[in-house]
Amino acid sequence: MASAICRPDLKVKGLVGGAVFLVLYALFMLGLVWFTPGYIPQVWNLAALSGVLVGGIPPEELFFGFTFGWYWTGVYEHFTWRTSVTLA
Repeated sequence: MASAICRPDLKVKGLVGGAVFLVLYALFMLGLVWFTPGYIPQVWNLAALSGVLVGGIPPEELFFGFTFGWYWTGVYEHFTWRTSVTLA
């Protein structure tokens, strides 16, 4: 969120990066659900979370996937010194 405030040109890239990583992370989590049944309830402390499962995945994990993708977009732009605006 701070990157969108400081660098408004990264807002759209951040949303796209968040959505892409959310999809990849959700697929990984679904792989855990499908191939290792009972793993998520055994390893995650669901009582400390909302207790709700979306397709067997805690929604907090999906939120993490989205926010991490948004964060990583800004980190990538910073470390590669890329910019979306032309400087006059």
